Amino acid sequence: LILFFYESFFQLKNENFSFFSSNNFLLLFAPVIFFLGLSLMSAFLWLSICGIVVVFFKGPFLYDALLHSFFIGFVLNMIVAHAPIMFPALLKINYKPYNPTFYFWLIVLNLSLILRIMGDYQENTNWRQIGGLVSGIAFLSYLLNVVFLIFKNHRYAKNY
Repeated sequence: LILFFYESFFQLKNENFSFFSSNNFLLLFAPVIFFLGLSLMSAFLWLSICGIVVVFFKGPFLYDALLHSFFIGFVLNMIVAHAPIMFPALLKINYKPYNPTFYFWLIVLNLSLILRIMGDYQENTNWRQIGGLVSGIAFLSYLLNVVFLIFKNHRYAKNY
């Protein structure tokens, strides 16, 4: 907290107002918001990939690639982005969980979806199955990670 006040005062003294809208400020002082922004960017990237699949993808697995790029790529990335904010709000807990392992689950989810889409494109059933399995494991592990952090903090706050 002292570092936050010192850095904020220093930036205001130098009239560097752009610092407060920069990624450095978010990464240092609001990591949940930085993670939210990164997840939203990946979600909208998958939405654009969904459009590219519609235009350029030909083959028997067009429908599969389209559905998974939209529902897993866009929708699940949106859920991943908003989970640290929405779960505590629904549970009426004043705590925003954050752990650097959130990035790991986000990366695994997106890489497994890339594997699945490549399996659709090359008509490779093994890649499609592995990508689907890893996507499910990554999403459920992420949700368990968020819920664990919420209940860990809630239990800790009750004791003190």
